[in-house]
Amino acid sequence: MRKVELLAPAGSIEALYAAVNCGADAIYLGGNKFGARAFATNFTNDNLIEAVKFCHIRGVKIYVTVNTLLYEHELDSALEYVKFLYDIQVDALIVQDFGLFTLVGTNYPDFEIHCSTQMHIHNVEGAKFMAENGASRIVLARESSLDMISNVCKQNIDVEAFVYGAHCVCYSGQCLMSSFNGNRSGNRGECAQPCRLPYQLRNDETNSSIQCDGDFLLSPKDLFTIDQIPKLIKAGIHSFKIEGRMKKVEYVSQVISLYRKAIDAYYLQDAYTISKSEIIDLKKVFNRGFTSGHLFSQKGFDFINPIRPNHVGIEIGHVISVSKVGVKIKLTSQLAQNDGIRILNNNEDQGLMVNMLEINDLLVNKGEKGDEVLVYASKYLGVKKGDVVLKTTDYLQSQRLEKMVREQQRKVSIDMQFTMNIGKPFCLSLSDGHNIVECYSTEIVSKAIKAPVTYSKIIELLSKTNESAYNFKCVEYELDDNIFISLKTINDLRRQAIEKLDLLRVKANRVMVEFKPLKLKNTSLTFNKIASFNNLEQLEALKNKEIELFYTDYDICQKHHLNYMTSSVNEVINYFESNKIIIQELGMLSQFQKHGCIIASSSFNVTNSYAVQFLLNNNVDAIILSNEISDKEISLLAQAFYQRHNFYPNIGSHAYGKRQVMISKYCVVNTMLSNGLKQNCSLCKKNRFSLINQKNEEYRISSDSNCNSLIFEKNIYNNLYNLNKHLNFTYLTFLDENKSDIDALMI
Repeated sequence: MRKVELLAPAGSIEALYAAVNCGADAIYLGGNKFGARAFATNFTNDNLIEAVKFCHIRGVKIYVTVNTLLYEHELDSALEYVKFLYDIQVDALIVQDFGLFTLVGTNYPDFEIHCSTQMHIHNVEGAKFMAENGASRIVLARESSLDMISNVCKQNIDVEAFVYGAHCVCYSGQCLMSSFNGNRSGNRGECAQPCRLPYQLRNDETNSSIQCDGDFLLSPKDLFTIDQIPKLIKAGIHSFKIEGRMKKVEYVSQVISLYRKAIDAYYLQDAYTISKSEIIDLKKVFNRGFTSGHLFSQKGFDFINPIRPNHVGIEIGHVISVSKVGVKIKLTSQLAQNDGIRILNNNEDQGLMVNMLEINDLLVNKGEKGDEVLVYASKYLGVKKGDVVLKTTDYLQSQRLEKMVREQQRKVSIDMQFTMNIGKPFCLSLSDGHNIVECYSTEIVSKAIKAPVTYSKIIELLSKTNESAYNFKCVEYELDDNIFISLKTINDLRRQAIEKLDLLRVKANRVMVEFKPLKLKNTSLTFNKIASFNNLEQLEALKNKEIELFYTDYDICQKHHLNYMTSSVNEVINYFESNKIIIQELGMLSQFQKHGCIIASSSFNVTNSYAVQFLLNNNVDAIILSNEISDKEISLLAQAFYQRHNFYPNIGSHAYGKRQVMISKYCVVNTMLSNGLKQNCSLCKKNRFSLINQKNEEYRISSDSNCNSLIFEKNIYNNLYNLNKHLNFTYLTFLDENKSDIDALMI
């Protein structure tokens, strides 16, 4: 029976060691290039070599994230980096970019590729499509329900799913807010996390702010599923992914050790219920509040934490007085020297390290529940009596975890055989069940003149494996009586055998994958401008303009309704008499491959010529490029494509309309007005709402036919008069505009 894989994050070599020793089956990490966590410590090339060796010897796999969008000028460097990862025996790449997916599949067909959650795969059709195109594993979107995941698993597809850690409020790969307003692209590993900032919700119809329970309206709680392990395993998930490459070593140690405990209990058919103390331990290493997330259909305030966007730790007491010396706290839980605390204050939260503690005028190293402790502070903190105190780091817990990792060194059981016959070399054989190594000494075994080498002494020397990853078990031996061989030879042969076995275990298990052959089509498209629309009134206004009209579908579940659901798609097809469609995601591409004229929208995040090639190879007629691509990169893309294929691809750019910055399964309007309890509330269709941040930047809120929340820039983006010469067409969208607005637009 194949057991579920426990996949751990590692943002540093120390976190990797901790994850392995705490029971991870595989590690995912990023190097210094092309990873979606640019601000993690990450791994140098030397670190990566050491990481692969350390993990493989201990039976742990390594997956490297190369999951950013790539521009044309980066492709050669990216492929060179992939070659390095292939040569050092990395097990798999985690990839977002369709261009890199194509290049790796073409050049390294036995290099396993995992489709990153950034690839925006959230349905059975999309998962099947990428599996058929050569993906070895699909990392499904965190918005996926357990039922949907189970249906994907039933297609005999290797599925990886997040089971713990931070959520993105937006579908991964579809958030452009950080990119547009801070020049830090989430698709390039530089997200500034605008979802963790405060916002106001406004009703635009009444021009009034809505009073909300908190200011952090887009900040989700952290995913927690350890109490749902049996359901997750029975759903067929192949790999349980723990989020946290930016987290500390203590986080990795605590989370991995508890998930290991829960998973092992399931396979041993032992009942396991996580204890209150274990939940507290998890909360202390990091939490924003816990939720079972979209996996188990959590909505509203069960999913979001609008009060605080950062680590909240656990509550340990409240302030009872403040003096020039420090803050006196009445404890409801233990507080120790070197702990970190945060005092919640209406003006501004205050954080500090507990360097000195005092109880009844005596210095102590810790206080317990019920104690009144004075925490020394170098300056007045501005806090007041009654303020709540949180513990955000626990020094004693960190010490315990460090000791556990140090003492719980991961070892591999090895079968050992040896022969010592007089007149022959000493032979030592080691087997791990898959690999067998044999080593022979240059020294010949002789008859002992004085003190013979005993069996117990031989076993003692061969079992000295403290410096290795192995535990040796002698299963067979042949030993003449009264023999002699130098102890140095025994030690040297043990080391030689270990080194040979290490080399065999470091090698990755490569399996050849068949990728689709290239079948590019050069479709001649005559249009210069295309447009999508919201309603039949807009359609009527647009119909007589010199543009091509396409209908679009933002419905994640492919119910094929008209964009923003103001009329049905059948009405449009009958009225419009068109088989032209703009598709938004891979599931739609899978379903509409034989459907008339297909344009891939900007949500496919195309930024290089090989990504264009991938989509054209899958019956797409034209592509709206990523909203993040520059004019220079468009030219490089088009020229590179022409040099390979001797024709220019049909590519366009979004040139007019409000650009979408987020699509979310979580709806801020529904949550703040009804705690997410209303199904298909249509609040965004009856009224207009906006989000406003601290910089007074506004975002328009809408929704699609499945109540996914769509967040747009407030102002119209207009680039109609500054277009790259390599673009075949431009794309126009209309969200709020009425017939007169469209008539006034010079097209």
